[in-house]
Amino acid sequence: MGQHIPLNDEDLGFLNNFFCHFRFGESQVMPDGLYRTVRASYWHIVQREYMKSEAKMYGGNLAEYFSSRSDKALDQTPAEFYNEVDRTTIEVGCNVEVIMEMILDFQKPNNTREQTFEKFDALEKYIRPIYTALRQKGYNRSDLWC
Repeated sequence: MGQHIPLNDEDLGFLNNFFCHFRFGESQVMPDGLYRTVRASYWHIVQREYMKSEAKMYGGNLAEYFSSRSDKALDQTPAEFYNEVDRTTIEVGCNVEVIMEMILDFQKPNNTREQTFEKFDALEKYIRPIYTALRQKGYNRSDLWC
């Protein structure tokens, strides 16, 4: 798969939003998850080309955005990226259904603050191998953050 990339404190901060790449389940407002839903309108457009077409939204200067992303991610469509996320989830032995249940569990409105943090910590630990494997496959922190 590639070289080992150890997680540091900066990586763990990026893991905070990583769960948004996963499906939330049919009972939710966004069953495909936050980031998949946001990208639905350009699902089959290469990320680099989509960003160029939306340059005005970013003040016309995409250099910072492009420098923060890997060529691997920039040269993929969201469909290709999420196929890789789903394939990697299976490769590392994680279960998509378990991830959905854990996301729903930590987001329950009746959780106490402590329960929310405990459940999110459990989710983060469960999906960490997926994050690490995707980093080993050539994605960087910014690709996986949002």
